Amino acid sequence: MQLTLPGGGGRAARGMTLIELMIGLAIAAILLLLAAPSYRDFIANTNVRNAAENTVAGLRRANAEAVKRNAPVRFSLVGGGWSVDEVDPADGSVENAIESYKFSEGAAKASIDSLGGGTAITFNGLGRVLPANYDGAPLISDLQFSTAMVASPRILHVVVGNDKSATGIRICDTKFPSTDPSGCPAGIANR
Repeated sequence: MQLTLPGGGGRAARGMTLIELMIGLAIAAILLLLAAPSYRDFIANTNVRNAAENTVAGLRRANAEAVKRNAPVRFSLVGGGWSVDEVDPADGSVENAIESYKFSEGAAKASIDSLGGGTAITFNGLGRVLPANYDGAPLISDLQFSTAMVASPRILHVVVGNDKSATGIRICDTKFPSTDPSGCPAGIANR
């Protein structure tokens, strides 16, 4: 049985012509080109978010392990990532490596800057931040995450509260006011 088009004078329906197909592909290509910059920004900002989220997970793991082991556990920034280690209170040496993470595993394009120069933070057996690291390394209090992939990247901070002005371990964004749940505590600013 052959289908005929109404008013087509008996001409059989055959599908799309090559010209129609080329026009459809050209429209699809134009739409992809228009979406590419937004997609690049989305990927760059996702890298920043992944790096911040993974760092918060590492800090919380160090905190939980300190309570679980009832021993000091240190979170350290090391060579493109971080590590969580149980430490000897006498000299700060590593007694037991617990976990490590490289930013290349999920946030290769993100950059991290420790505002204040801190490279480690140690939690005691109660899960509280020690006032000083056993090995003398500067304390982490504010980590800034960004990327150079886009002109106006999202900048996030991971804040570790070790005083009365900030509590807990959290991600914040300075584009929100300090009264907003997503905002950073007063005194935290982008570098």
